[in-house]
Amino acid sequence: MLATLLTRRQTECIMLVEIQTPLKLSTICVAIRYRNWC
Repeated sequence: MLATLLTRRQTECIMLVEIQTPLKLSTICVAIRYRNWC
C-alpha cells in the first residue's frame, strides 16, 4: 500500500509540474516544494 501511495503522489507531482510547463521558474519552485511529498 505504501508503494502505491508514493507512486500516486509522484504522479500527482509530475502532473502539477506538467501543468506549469509554461512557467519554468514556477515549475522549479513547485518541484522543490513537492520534493518533500514526492
